[in-house]
Amino acid sequence: MDETRIAIEGILSKKQVSDAADRADRACRGMVKAFEDAMVASFDEHLPACAGLPDPKDAHVLAAALKTRADVIVTENLKHFPDEVLTPLGIEAHPADTFIANTIALDVGRAVPAIRRMRERLVAPGLSPDDLFLKMEAQGLIEAVDTLKPYIHSL
Repeated sequence: MDETRIAIEGILSKKQVSDAADRADRACRGMVKAFEDAMVASFDEHLPACAGLPDPKDAHVLAAALKTRADVIVTENLKHFPDEVLTPLGIEAHPADTFIANTIALDVGRAVPAIRRMRERLVAPGLSPDDLFLKMEAQGLIEAVDTLKPYIHSL
């Protein structure tokens, strides 16, 4: 969460948000509250298995994944989680777009209505399904949009 807070603060600071640190703290508190079960502690025993990572500062991510028996690490920093280190451990690294697309594809019947509800809650401004796709593509969610395109009339 420390890295997340620092990243959020950095993003907001670049946008010249005056209370970037406070907003980052609030966002992280909200994430912890919303996803309390996602917090992983006491993963140190798994750190030795993480010795092959290009950046030793990422070892805690892999150690937490090992402790929780995760199948996937979601990161945009794929070069820091090479296949030759992850594959023997039974873990893959995927960018967020791939993870989201795969998650949608796992249960389209639940995903499409959930995405429709999220789109409908966007009231300032409201977005049509086409506008939602454009916004998603602008955020780099190309695979997710491709997965959703056949269901545009249900969004």
